[in-house]
Amino acid sequence: MAEVAIEFDNPYGVFVPGTEVTGSVLLAVREPTKANSVLISVHGEAHTHWTIQEARTRMVTRTNAQGQMTTHSETYYVTIPFTGCTPYADGSAIVWTPPSGLSTDHIPPGNHRFPFRFLLPPNCPVSFEGAFGYIRYYCKARIDRPWYKFDKTTKRVFTVIPPSDLNFIPNTTLPLQVSQTKETGVLFFKNGKISMTVKLHKGGFVPGEAIALEADIVNGSKSKIKKIGVKIVQCSHYVAYRGSETVQANGQPMSNYSRIPARREDHREVFRSEEKVEIAKGSSEKMTRFVPIPPVVATFNNCPIISVEYFLKMKITTNETVSTVVSAQLPIIIGTIPLRQAPVPSAPPPQPGAPPIYPQIPGDAPPPPSYAECVLGAGKVKGEDETDDFTPRYVFYPNITPSAPPMESEKL
Repeated sequence: MAEVAIEFDNPYGVFVPGTEVTGSVLLAVREPTKANSVLISVHGEAHTHWTIQEARTRMVTRTNAQGQMTTHSETYYVTIPFTGCTPYADGSAIVWTPPSGLSTDHIPPGNHRFPFRFLLPPNCPVSFEGAFGYIRYYCKARIDRPWYKFDKTTKRVFTVIPPSDLNFIPNTTLPLQVSQTKETGVLFFKNGKISMTVKLHKGGFVPGEAIALEADIVNGSKSKIKKIGVKIVQCSHYVAYRGSETVQANGQPMSNYSRIPARREDHREVFRSEEKVEIAKGSSEKMTRFVPIPPVVATFNNCPIISVEYFLKMKITTNETVSTVVSAQLPIIIGTIPLRQAPVPSAPPPQPGAPPIYPQIPGDAPPPPSYAECVLGAGKVKGEDETDDFTPRYVFYPNITPSAPPMESEKL
């Protein structure tokens, strides 16, 4: 009998597109085990899936107790799957074979280590687990055993993180501002207006950083403002096709006939905060709040069937019998390399098996990132063996400080 496992050289299990995934297949053999070979394979794909219930009509003929036949229409429902797939990585290698001249042989007892390496394509998007799909990469090891109904296999999922440098993404350094005004009261009983202006000094951030949000609130109503809430929302977009379709990385379907893609959208809160306030009627207030970004996937749109964007939302609520809610939202970009003022030096290529290398500059450069499990946990869409329960690790800066300029506002 033999136990098989996969160990990555990078202890985080995090790799960069265009670099090698390196590791070893580990065998713990208790007694001589007959085998044709030991194989390792790597797979990576984006996959979307959901189903809908579609109504159909059919004619049904029945015979009643008196022997009379009646015909009527009947509605029934069928489940229609929608699926999309974009392959990114697919390869295999043999790490052990019998001695020369033999088709099969025994793997001797003991602990065995067989190294492997695979080169990831440079266009691999980031690992992601969502409500209607995933982008997932894994290695699978297999002992090919003769005369056995099932081979011995194991699977290990890993994370792929392409560097997303905010310094090279347009508009991440520009300030953002949005204003909202709402009339309070109902019908002919108007109670005045509430105005809110939300400002950010920039639009790009990294996980671990705190967003400095400045809000100007003018309460021109006859009611008190009793509560404010702030949240970061992840909006993920999915594309799939009726039945199934394989989509190339450039967005072109593989089939020769054209089908209209179906789309779905999912919103998940990655951070939420509420607090009680007292903003009296006829008064105004300025406030600053620091909103932390937990470990989440960076903003991306380089996959034809899955993309992710983020919004920062703020709302204020009055204490009326029928509460009035004024809300505003701003789009933000989350990357993996923070904004900085100094010139960006070129980074040396990562060594095989090493975690991603991010450019560092002297002086006030942020500390190197760590890698933390996604705050949203594992995905909901299962893979080929229905046992996938994987939480990706993402870049996280545990000690980075807010980079907002000084503000003449109240701070928590």
